[in-house]
Amino acid sequence: MTIPKKSVQQMKLTTHLFTILLLIFFTACQQDSKNDTQLNKGEKLRLLTCGVPPDFASENAQSVISEKWGLEFYRVGGCTLTEELVDSVRRHNKKVEALIEKKYGKSWEVTFDKEINEELNKQKIAYSLLDKEKRIRIKQTALLKEGNALQYHFKKLTNGIYIVSVTGWGQIKGIDAYVSYFRYLVDIENKQVKLTSDLVIKE
Repeated sequence: MTIPKKSVQQMKLTTHLFTILLLIFFTACQQDSKNDTQLNKGEKLRLLTCGVPPDFASENAQSVISEKWGLEFYRVGGCTLTEELVDSVRRHNKKVEALIEKKYGKSWEVTFDKEINEELNKQKIAYSLLDKEKRIRIKQTALLKEGNALQYHFKKLTNGIYIVSVTGWGQIKGIDAYVSYFRYLVDIENKQVKLTSDLVIKE
């Protein structure tokens, strides 16, 4: 029996479409497998940010909670944005947010923001303790005369204890650099502050 030419063309088209669908299916499966591997390995999930950055205190709190969650925020643009950049950031973050949702659930953003606010309140206690330190007040006064200021960088050890690096612009071997002037151990539960190092090091 001879198969009509039209039927042969339809069969070829059907076979071609089936092949394309198979490729899409296997590609999607491979991507899902890669995503699962990334989650299983405990690798940090990177979210991109652009636009006006949050205030430094909020950024500190976000950094601590992000570390706990296995996330990181990477700034790719400042105040001047292009439509292409915004779209690119949105597309990237949409994929990453799907992974975060898979790990933490659909309401992860609500929980994440709540933890940041709680962390911010804890760090405010540490700020108030550090601001009373004589050596910090002396260095802050000197830097303000130069148009600079000190900033605190937090690393959480336990729920109420932090390692804090006190940073600002300075010099190392006569060269201008962003440095850490002091490192402190801060216990907000017991309202204790302990200097661990006053060696000026590059931050």
